[in-house]
Amino acid sequence: MLLVTGSSGLIGSEVAERFYSMGWFVPGVDHNLRGDFLRPPGDTRWNQCRLHLAYPNSIHHELDTRDRAAVLGPVEHLSPSAIVPRGVQPSRWDNDDRACCGGTTEEFSIYQSTS
Repeated sequence: MLLVTGSSGLIGSEVAERFYSMGWFVPGVDHNLRGDFLRPPGDTRWNQCRLHLAYPNSIHHELDTRDRAAVLGPVEHLSPSAIVPRGVQPSRWDNDDRACCGGTTEEFSIYQSTS
């Protein structure tokens, strides 16, 4: 079993799809923060739906990976063989509407605590 964070995003969904196609069980974690920050152009729900239609046995966990306590429950319950931390939280530069990426530190911390 491979747990993929950011499973509805560009890289996370590609990782999930690749492992699904190889017969792996790939639960995903995502909470579409891009949709909040970037509005409809950044929304990733369409990709989450696409994966579920292509792989009906897929499981999606609506979790904010910055919330350690919320993520540890599914991680401990599922006990994945590996975690692919592809969830990157959009953030803002000071006084600027452009989005940048940041925030994966907590995911690595969660991975280390379950290893």
